[in-house]
Amino acid sequence: MAESGPCERLLFLLERGEQVEVDDFNRVLLEEIGPGLGDRDEVSYLSVHLADAISREASVGPGAGTASFAGVLEIGLDDSSVWESLAPRASVIAAAHAYRVERRHVKRYPRSWPDGTRSPGLFMVSPVVRAAGLSHEQFDAHWRDRHAPLALRHHVGIWDYRQSGVCQVLTPGSPVYDGIAHMGFPDLDSYRTGFFDSPEGRRIITEDIERFLTLGRSQAMLLGETVLKS
Repeated sequence: MAESGPCERLLFLLERGEQVEVDDFNRVLLEEIGPGLGDRDEVSYLSVHLADAISREASVGPGAGTASFAGVLEIGLDDSSVWESLAPRASVIAAAHAYRVERRHVKRYPRSWPDGTRSPGLFMVSPVVRAAGLSHEQFDAHWRDRHAPLALRHHVGIWDYRQSGVCQVLTPGSPVYDGIAHMGFPDLDSYRTGFFDSPEGRRIITEDIERFLTLGRSQAMLLGETVLKS
């Protein structure tokens, strides 16, 4: 069902500087840091997720929330030293929490737009922590084999769904997550009316989440996506 790969991607949860405006933070990521990383020959993939105007408009909804991070960078590169170059390059970043991940693309949108163009719609990005009593392997198996089919069945508005299992926390002192989910919606209406198919679907998803996640330590934020290098 899902496409799998080795732990060959880096994912960064980025915190915005306290005095930095959202639009300035977004501009630096899209116009300075992103292109600089994308120019590296060893980088095979690069995307950035940011709280832009469209995602901020949708911030009130069925799955919306607040999070400690302001943006997400995903890099196709198995080189943990790359994170060390991020913070010094831009004062807009207060912290860059780096994770080596294995991404499963459970559902893939029909991408037809070029690199550097914002993707339609919005993504809910959710770093998650496994439930007490579960090993990371048990969490990941449940997420992959039980929860993913339920998500496809009951989150009827999604057109893209990615599960990034955390293989390693690279930055000392960063929050420890077991996975980071990306759930994409093609437009605001699909998010607002199709997050759940029904009250029964909401109940099924909620009960399953409680089986394998610690909700108090997990986060969710609505962001817009731009793929800079595919």
